Amino acid sequence: MAEKDSENQPLNEAENKTRARLADFSGLDPGLVLKEVGFLIPVANQIVVFPDLGPTEPGMVPTGSVTEFDLTKCPEWLRFVGGADMGCGMSFALLDCSVTEKDFVADQKTLDHLHGSLQPSDSTGPYLGKGNHFIDFAVNGQGRIAVVVHTGSPGDQHQELGQLVLKLTHTGKLAAGVNEYLTKYQEVINSAEENRRKILALIAKLYGKLEAVSDLPHNTLDLEANKGFVRVYKGSINIQGYQERLLLPSSMGQPMILYYPGVAVGESSLWGVPHGTGRKMARGKVPKQEVGRVNPLTVNWPRGRHLMTPSNSLLPATELPDCYRPLEAVEKIMEENGLLEFKKENELEYLDVIAYIGH
Repeated sequence: MAEKDSENQPLNEAENKTRARLADFSGLDPGLVLKEVGFLIPVANQIVVFPDLGPTEPGMVPTGSVTEFDLTKCPEWLRFVGGADMGCGMSFALLDCSVTEKDFVADQKTLDHLHGSLQPSDSTGPYLGKGNHFIDFAVNGQGRIAVVVHTGSPGDQHQELGQLVLKLTHTGKLAAGVNEYLTKYQEVINSAEENRRKILALIAKLYGKLEAVSDLPHNTLDLEANKGFVRVYKGSINIQGYQERLLLPSSMGQPMILYYPGVAVGESSLWGVPHGTGRKMARGKVPKQEVGRVNPLTVNWPRGRHLMTPSNSLLPATELPDCYRPLEAVEKIMEENGLLEFKKENELEYLDVIAYIGH
């Protein structure tokens, strides 16, 4: 892990007072990192970047980062946040031991039923959503089937947060409107968590009893008004106070890992960890001829394992394994930078994905 300024040069004392500390855990080219976060350096207290660093909208806090703003020096910090897909996160659970991999993959009808029961965006859920939102079923080392649900709030309510920021900006009330934003923000966070619970309840109804393990959002705020700062977690998980193993997924069909946070996870990382391996290329930059939907039977899946999907479904080409950074490479970067560690009594655990539902 290295700390750099925006030009990768030593800062003098005056510059240090006006520029953020950049804590780089990404393993990416420094020039690429600065391209993504350079605009934040003059206005932020500290910026932490992870291997899943990637662009969002221009001028907004990028995915795979934590940014700390001083509430006095940057009272209009919301303009760097917008809606930020707030509330989006992942629930992790385990199916009952009686559900075997052999029985699961032989039951196409139930997977199709689950897919057909997910509701459109204008409903109250259960709602899966767009983009890289998904439901994965994976097998752990003991042969037990795990469930990962990645989604946010029904109706994409985070967009209302973005619209609120625009309204406050146009009326010149961005700094004064923080409390109004935070009230809506909490509604969105609660709605997203409830939506993931509804999806897990639906899965339990179809497959049997579930053992819930964790539910961790990765687009959140941590406002410490009494300490004078706010931290924006965008595509990163705030794990302060969380003691259990963490999940690191990649793309559809790629394995996932369960790991313990390493020694660098704390104030030096602003208690953040990555939410996934990250994209090789932003969705908007995928060549037009490659954008579309593909038949899962034509995909060269990792480890040669065919991925079970809903019948007659086509997969978004922008979410295929080749669009994401390899799990093994990101795992190595995280270990080298102290974000991940092995424990003798609980080694790193791999989960092989066997089924996928996405849009």
